[in-house]
Amino acid sequence: MKEKQINSTALYAFLTLLSVVSAILIILISKGNLIKIYFFPDYNDSLMDFFNSLIEVHTKHPYKDFGVLYPPLANLFFYSLFMFVPRNVISVLPYSHREAILLVGTPNDIRMNQTCMLLFLFTFLMSVLLFVFLIQKFLIQKSNLLIICLFFTFPMLQAIERGNIVLLPFTFTLFFYLFHESPKRILRELSILSLAIAFGFKLYPAFLGLLLIKEKRIKDVIKAFIYAILVTIIPLLIMDDLPGLFTWFNILLSYGTDTPSSEFIFRDLAIITCVLFISLDTLSSFTKRPLIRLTKSQSLMLIIWLMILINGNLDGLVLLFTIIPFVIFSIEEPVINKFNIIEFIVYMVCLLPLGINKLNYYFLPLFLIGGIIRAKKRYAAIEEIQFIK
Repeated sequence: MKEKQINSTALYAFLTLLSVVSAILIILISKGNLIKIYFFPDYNDSLMDFFNSLIEVHTKHPYKDFGVLYPPLANLFFYSLFMFVPRNVISVLPYSHREAILLVGTPNDIRMNQTCMLLFLFTFLMSVLLFVFLIQKFLIQKSNLLIICLFFTFPMLQAIERGNIVLLPFTFTLFFYLFHESPKRILRELSILSLAIAFGFKLYPAFLGLLLIKEKRIKDVIKAFIYAILVTIIPLLIMDDLPGLFTWFNILLSYGTDTPSSEFIFRDLAIITCVLFISLDTLSSFTKRPLIRLTKSQSLMLIIWLMILINGNLDGLVLLFTIIPFVIFSIEEPVINKFNIIEFIVYMVCLLPLGINKLNYYFLPLFLIGGIIRAKKRYAAIEEIQFIK
């Protein structure tokens, strides 16, 4: 009897719909309390990742005055938006993080200003349009159903609630992945620049530079490194805050040091595992006989997992980057079966609306086990075909 086939995109769409309906029902039953569990618990702080950044750049010394974590290019981006902020709002802006907290929820809250709210909406809508345009290029002939579902992923919803600009570097990262192997030289160059710009907004997309090493494109690695330096130094020069570079380095070094020691053990084991598999995968491109067999989605997912783990902030925002390997997975594996079901489950845990607040370290070995099973099945079939020939 022929086994019934389940389309991976259709199953994802069904689970997304089921998850959204379940979330709505639970929110109604809990009188809205569930939202505090999945999102930032302080309802007065919604969208403040964006508005705090507007506040923090008005002195042109965000690292010294506010101890911000954003890279210089992100600060320059917010400073360019800040130039549209009305004078009456600027006159009451705070000069320290403590003062900024005291303004939240008051009549002087920057979110109360119409112009500032429109700046947020403009930034968000532009990011969404870029995302839709690129993801359509990615999917080619696949249904728009997947694109709609991707807007209801947990990391996407959290990015909206926080007002975080992570969608912007994500789209630049997506552009890099789409065109870094393009036959057109101009697109390849733009893709490398795009990766550097993504790095300029959030540091962790730099990990995707490992793909260039894997492809033995050392010249492009050097170019990406030079671009990364430029997108770091030039914004500081424009904002006349070059000494802030050293303050920023100190902030980065102290970031994440409050992680419980018990979590360090699991995180370090996960990092070592990722590094091992990525190293074997990269070395395989330099040898005649592969040391390990990974598909494109598996290879990219491991790099992104390493990026998330080293970033140290395992919240829903960074899980947004798992969308890229998931889309590749849906193309590689249009049908769900016993060989790829484990990987599919891991993606669902990361992306469904009823998602997880923090990435569980145990999902990494689960993903790897699923990947090994799928790889064995795939390459056993290839060897069988070669034997028959």
